[in-house]
Amino acid sequence: EIDATNRSSLAAESKEKEELHNQLDEALFLNGMLKDTMLEVLSLPEVNSAIPAKDMKGCNEFELCSWFVNYHHDSIMINAIASDIEFIVLASEVEQEKIQLQTQNLMFTEVLEGLKTEATLWKVDQDLGSLAIYALHEENSNTRIDSENLKRNKDEVMESLLATREENSKLRYVVDSLESNIKSLQTDLDGKAKALMELQCSHAAICKELELKAEVIELGISRENALRSENDLLKHEKLDILCKDQRMFHLVSNIDMEKLSFSFQAYLDQINTEVQKHIDEQLTTVMKFSNDLNLVQLSVEELSTHNSFLQSELARKDELAKGLSFDLSLLQESASVAKDQADQLIELTEAITSLEHEVASKSHDLDNLVSGSQLLEAQVMKSNEKILVLEEQLASTVGELNAVSMENTELRSQLNHIEQTGYSMKEELAHKSNTTERMEEELIELRNLLDERNSFLQNLQNNFSKLSDEKQYCDSQVLLLREKLEMAQAVAEESEAIATEARQIADERKTYAAEKDEEVKLLERSIEELESTIFALENQVGNIKDEAERQRIQREELEVELQRVRHQMSSVPSSGKVKSFAEDGMVDSTDSFRHSREIHTELLSAQESIKILQKEVAEKESEIAQCKSHISELNLHAEAAAREYKQKFMELEAMAHQVNTDNPSTNACSMRPEKISLKPRGSGSPFKCIGLGFVQQVNSEKDEELSAAKQRIVELEGIAASRQREIFMLNAKLATTESMTHDVIRDMLGVKMNMTTWATLVDKQQKISTKESVAYQTEESKESNELMKLKQQLDEFIEERQSWIDEINQRQSELGAARITVEQLRQKEHFMVAEVDLLKVWQLRFLLERKAHISFSIAMVNVCLLY
Repeated sequence: EIDATNRSSLAAESKEKEELHNQLDEALFLNGMLKDTMLEVLSLPEVNSAIPAKDMKGCNEFELCSWFVNYHHDSIMINAIASDIEFIVLASEVEQEKIQLQTQNLMFTEVLEGLKTEATLWKVDQDLGSLAIYALHEENSNTRIDSENLKRNKDEVMESLLATREENSKLRYVVDSLESNIKSLQTDLDGKAKALMELQCSHAAICKELELKAEVIELGISRENALRSENDLLKHEKLDILCKDQRMFHLVSNIDMEKLSFSFQAYLDQINTEVQKHIDEQLTTVMKFSNDLNLVQLSVEELSTHNSFLQSELARKDELAKGLSFDLSLLQESASVAKDQADQLIELTEAITSLEHEVASKSHDLDNLVSGSQLLEAQVMKSNEKILVLEEQLASTVGELNAVSMENTELRSQLNHIEQTGYSMKEELAHKSNTTERMEEELIELRNLLDERNSFLQNLQNNFSKLSDEKQYCDSQVLLLREKLEMAQAVAEESEAIATEARQIADERKTYAAEKDEEVKLLERSIEELESTIFALENQVGNIKDEAERQRIQREELEVELQRVRHQMSSVPSSGKVKSFAEDGMVDSTDSFRHSREIHTELLSAQESIKILQKEVAEKESEIAQCKSHISELNLHAEAAAREYKQKFMELEAMAHQVNTDNPSTNACSMRPEKISLKPRGSGSPFKCIGLGFVQQVNSEKDEELSAAKQRIVELEGIAASRQREIFMLNAKLATTESMTHDVIRDMLGVKMNMTTWATLVDKQQKISTKESVAYQTEESKESNELMKLKQQLDEFIEERQSWIDEINQRQSELGAARITVEQLRQKEHFMVAEVDLLKVWQLRFLLERKAHISFSIAMVNVCLLY
């Protein structure tokens, strides 16, 4: 805004200056017209009117000469008098013009002062109008922002409405689905309740059966206890009978043994048979009873498992019923929530309708505000037109100054009443005068700073001129380098035709090497896979061996147990010899027989598993042997490939060594081609010498070009580094100048603020006295002129700074281009070095082939000569 006001004031002052220049041109034109008229009035008499024609006929030459001299003297005197008169007239005219100019100057100064006052007033009015316009623009922008915010809020509310409607529809769909689910769950609950009732009935029946079976088991247990007690009684009876038998035996021992032995033996046999029958019957009943007990126990276990299963199912059904009840409660809650949401949606729709009404009212208000802003803009345009009309009426205000002077006399009479308030204002003015003095000192300091900056800018211009010279030098060097690069490219194009064969050979070898590398990688992968399989097989073999060892240990343990059982069976006494231990022997024999059968079956199964494991071990060992043989073959292939690669690598190293050793010889040959042609190496073939000389010449030219390019790259890198240093220095200087410009702008803003405050004080003082206002206006005009000069200097300084920044950017772009060219040259250098290496390899190969061909041709010639 300050810059706009300054520009408008500058435009008004420039218009005033143009009008003054036009008036001065008109005054000069009038002065010239007056001079022309004075010269016409004061013209000298002619020669014929000065000398009479009658006297000229009868006169001598001397008289004629004297008349001519007198006339010449008179004419000179007349001319001198005329020039004096003209000078006096001109002096009088000049004095009159000076007086007129002074009067005009006074008038113009008065007019200028009036115009300045009006311009200041107009500036103030314009500033106030601009502030009002700015405030209106701000209000307009705020209203627009508010309208945009309201539109956004409206959009958001509409989006939320749509989202809530969608959610409502989704919730309705969900409620319908939940109601259907509730109905299905209720039907399921009814079915599950019926199933639960059936399960409870079955559970009650099963419980009754279990109770009956428990009673049966108790009866069986009581019967078993009774049978055991009977068995014990029978055992006691048997022991009593045996004791009686022993007693009878002792009693009858005195009787004849021969007579009673048969009867006693028969009686004993009957008793034994009866006892054995009774024992067998008891054993059969015990076995049946034990089987019944086992069946009862199994049925009890089955019933217990079924009972536990039924209990778990009951618990699960209870949990399901609880979950279903919880789901029903959740569904009821969700239905209530859905109803609440529906109520909220209705409330939201009502709120949205109210918001829409509010948005419509706000949009209407916005339209009113926009129309008001348009009216204000129209008023601003009208005010601008009025300002233009006032600018046109500035010329007509000169006649009104007299009336203003009369009003000033009236105001002076009124100023006597305001003198009491003038003292305080004088004190303030004194304070302001002190501040103005300080401001003048600061302006002097600013001028000094501007002088220093001008000197600094001159130094920068000098540096810039130096940099421009260096740039021209660099451009010339770049042109030379481009020419050399074109030459090098031409040579490179010629050498590319030679290098294609070498590239093809190198590509073939690379492909062959890549294929071999791939084969080696595949072999390594297969070896790794085989090693992993071998490791897995070895682990399996170890596991199988451990299992076989465990089976062997089990077999040994079983054999030991068999031997122990056999020993026990062999040590068991017969029934005829020891009849007292018959019952224990039978029980032990049955147990040992069962145990032996189990051990025998376990031994057979262990032997079969051992045979199977032995077969698997044999198969795994055969697989391991095959894998080892395959690995050995792969190792042999890999070693052979490695040997081939080593041989090829050694051959390549030898070739490279030969190329490196041949480099100085080739250089010497390129420097001295005539000597090489005179003294060829090897065979005496001239074609070989020509080929060697050409290749060596090409190699020497390429080496020279490479060395020149390297030197040029080094030089360009040094120049780029120096340029970069200069750019860094210029950037630092620009940073300092920017900081100084910021300081100057800050000081200028402070000065401008002080000037605005001072202008307000001047306006106040203008109401007090016109003279002081004129003085302040003159000072203000001076300071405004100084400010304009400072602004112009600042603008020039900013333009120069921008030009410096543009030049620095251009230098940086040139540096980037130079770096790119340097990188391209480096790449070309690497490419040329690679081509030279390939050419050397190709040359060596060509020489070897030529040697082989020549040796073969010599051998053929020798063979032909021999034949």
